[in-house]
Amino acid sequence: MNKVRIALLAVALVCTAVLWGLVFVQQSNAGEASYGEVVVVPTAERNTSEVPKEFIKEEYIPVIPDGVNIAGDAYFDANGYNDVYLPGKAKDGETKGASYWEGAPDSYPNILTAVYQDEVTIHALRLLLCPQSVWGRRIQTFRVEISTDGENFTELIPSTDYEFDPDRGNEVVLEFDEVTVKAVRLSFTQNTGAVGAQLAELEIYSKQ
Repeated sequence: MNKVRIALLAVALVCTAVLWGLVFVQQSNAGEASYGEVVVVPTAERNTSEVPKEFIKEEYIPVIPDGVNIAGDAYFDANGYNDVYLPGKAKDGETKGASYWEGAPDSYPNILTAVYQDEVTIHALRLLLCPQSVWGRRIQTFRVEISTDGENFTELIPSTDYEFDPDRGNEVVLEFDEVTVKAVRLSFTQNTGAVGAQLAELEIYSKQ
């Protein structure tokens, strides 16, 4: 008698499990499986992570003017500098670390001058700050002056706001008609990123 009761109980348990399965597991036409209030939706298999488009930066290609950079042939001087950031560092070919000129703090105009022993013919300037992102975007305001005798200067490009942006190589390129000079001078009156003008490299281009 006990064996019969046990058998009937087992059959009842199996039937109960089947009925609960029918209630809680339903297959939809879309291939979704429901477990109570939880819906499981099949997803496509992925082997690599995806980067949101807004985090992808467009690769920046530096703008190099035609000709040859002859800044190394000039003597660089300034009307002042801050700490160890001497004017000569603006022509040493290095843009990273402490290799940049910085004008005397809070004493605009900050003037950087490149003087040649003999006259040269130039057509472009390329101004650089360190390209690393720690050197954040800033605006520097300056004008470009030239001299044929190294002493008396005339304006070549009037005072203008220039954006230095690490996403754009932290560079500014100025091109103009060829001029023959003995000296080139930049006169800075503002830098939104520091208390004085800053320049890692001043490249001066000649078609030679």
